[in-house]
Amino acid sequence: MMACWDGVPFWCRVVFCSSVGLYLGSFIVPQIASLLVCLPMDVLHGQVWRLFTGLIMHSSFIVLLFSVFSYIPTAMQIESDVGTVRYAYRFWVYGFLIYLLFTLFCGGLALAGQGRLVGQQVG
Repeated sequence: MMACWDGVPFWCRVVFCSSVGLYLGSFIVPQIASLLVCLPMDVLHGQVWRLFTGLIMHSSFIVLLFSVFSYIPTAMQIESDVGTVRYAYRFWVYGFLIYLLFTLFCGGLALAGQGRLVGQQVG
């Protein structure tokens, strides 16, 4: 088992340990999840740190498993090819941009549904 872990590049280890650690820590301190998961309306109300912490904080065990099992194999190859620093930079920048687009899209839909973007609701 240790031989397998030794083959995992540094940044992949950091992301894996952070994600699993935060998820397990949310059982001890439940407020961790409520403060770190990326929720579009909270970001639109000024909690911009969620754009970054949402990358490593997962709201359920299924989401954590999917993220880890889909992320690690691809990330190991990419990190080995481009290096740890370049890969970590890409991880944060692309992750931030994806969550920003997600927040703007979902937040815009939510505001439009409340009549704030297209005028008052009828009825």
